Amino acid sequence: MSEGITALVSMVRTFEAMGDAPVVSAGTAPRAGGAAPGLEAAMDNSHQALANEAVAQEIVAMIRENPQMGDRPADAAQAAFGELGRSGTPTTGREAAVVLTSVIHTLQEELSFQAGEQTLEDFAAFLQQRPLHLLREEDTPARIGEVNPEQAAAFVERNVHVDVEAPAPPAAPQENSAVRVVGRATESLQEYREAMGGAPNYPDRRPTREPDPRTFFGIPIESCRDWCRQVPLKNNWIPQWFWKAVAHGFGVSEASTETPYEDASLSLESIRNMAENRDRFAAAFQRDPDEGICLFRSATRWTAHMGDNGGPDGMIRNIDAYLELFAALYENAEADGTLETFFREALTGVCFEHRFANLQQYAQQHPLPGGEGAYLPPHNEDSTVMETLNAELLILVARLGGDSTALNWDNMRAHFLENLQGIERVGADGARITITPETIDSFRDELNTLYFFE
Repeated sequence: MSEGITALVSMVRTFEAMGDAPVVSAGTAPRAGGAAPGLEAAMDNSHQALANEAVAQEIVAMIRENPQMGDRPADAAQAAFGELGRSGTPTTGREAAVVLTSVIHTLQEELSFQAGEQTLEDFAAFLQQRPLHLLREEDTPARIGEVNPEQAAAFVERNVHVDVEAPAPPAAPQENSAVRVVGRATESLQEYREAMGGAPNYPDRRPTREPDPRTFFGIPIESCRDWCRQVPLKNNWIPQWFWKAVAHGFGVSEASTETPYEDASLSLESIRNMAENRDRFAAAFQRDPDEGICLFRSATRWTAHMGDNGGPDGMIRNIDAYLELFAALYENAEADGTLETFFREALTGVCFEHRFANLQQYAQQHPLPGGEGAYLPPHNEDSTVMETLNAELLILVARLGGDSTALNWDNMRAHFLENLQGIERVGADGARITITPETIDSFRDELNTLYFFE
């Protein structure tokens, strides 16, 4: 039944994409770019939408004929349409999605405690497989909808614990130009407090992250909370009750959404901590990369993925590039009178790489005066080939609208050829090499292990 539920989830998403457009028979409308087999969104008023009863029968037939589903889901769908199917009015894609979601809930059978624990272990492994912002709904373990919600929340709570290896931030943080710029930005933000929703979660003070050393399988608890708010809850991942239970385990409720002001304020606090501890990060990464990542997470409360940054040297290079680009964009927005837009759009994200990609995306949309292009490339002639490829992917993701899941080998390879072919970088043996199409192709498998594009 798990495969059938997965197929139904895919069908729900297809109908959701139709929105309020009426669903029509494939025989009365042109194909609409791969919608559910046999049913399409009406393209214009010249196509006669089917009555709800007819749509219900076609959907039930599609379910019954699918080898992954069969009679039981079809019978449940037949019953779920009920009065809606007899109304005589056209069915919209949104209405069909609601009905099929209720079918999914009907079919979900509660797993035994032991089977539920194994499914939740698979869920935890899913969260650790790749950066949070690259996780997709369709990649989630198929049986999560069959786990008891109380067991799901308890599993999360049981595995959120103090990371004893996380060092405390230094007592005397470093003062530098980046810290001063972030300080100015923090003060400027106060002018937009009310316009950006105020601070209902912090009525008596400025928003701040209370020290919370807890992690979930190594992922900082704040990153887990941000991800839950920004991805599965915001996008109504199915089954919604499961994701609400997981969010509850992380301490997130539907009522705990942060305002744009609160989100920007907390982001600036993390950026300030990153600037204050920059040299400490560099020293830690040189001693031990794991120590460096642990310290970065402890100080900023953002998760980071060293492989996506090209190793320890690339991590420091990207921290410097982030701080440099942040300062340039803030000062440009200050001069242009567009600070509110900057605070709303430039500081969002989950992990460090996602936030850097979003900052790059903002730079693409708000180019710096006098610069070539709209970004500061976070690599140089001393970078390795892998560091250079990873850095350029941040730029490509920005051009794709910040959507890392849109990466594929064709757009990656085209970007690399356009921007890197013919330049010299450091090879794996330490010798300088010229990047060629063959060089780029040789890194395909290694990049796929990081970005899961195929």
